[in-house]
Amino acid sequence: MHSSTPDTPGDSDISDVNILWSGMSDAIASLDLSCVSDTVLCQLIESSKENAMGICHGVTFLGDSMLSFAGNGIHEFTPESLCQLGHSLSALSSLLPMLFTMHEKASGEYRRRVLKDEIK
Repeated sequence: MHSSTPDTPGDSDISDVNILWSGMSDAIASLDLSCVSDTVLCQLIESSKENAMGICHGVTFLGDSMLSFAGNGIHEFTPESLCQLGHSLSALSSLLPMLFTMHEKASGEYRRRVLKDEIK
């Protein structure tokens, strides 16, 4: 029977967890980009970098906003807001490693092509 919950470390293993672990990251790392066009490869490099930076800016804004709320006496959130925040942060924790891996993999393929003088 297939479980929809991925294999993740238990709470007791948290101190030993690689912060950049992600099932999607592992999947991206196994992709063969050698048959991807130069244009698509460059798009992967740029979009993964831009999206990772955008997510980081968004998380920074979220952190600054929460600190501002606390500083202004806003200490209560609805259960729905906390649930939405939790789901958003969980998604981000999975997407960021995938974006970093995609950027590294696409950049590595680009460098390989440049060294072999395959870039047109």
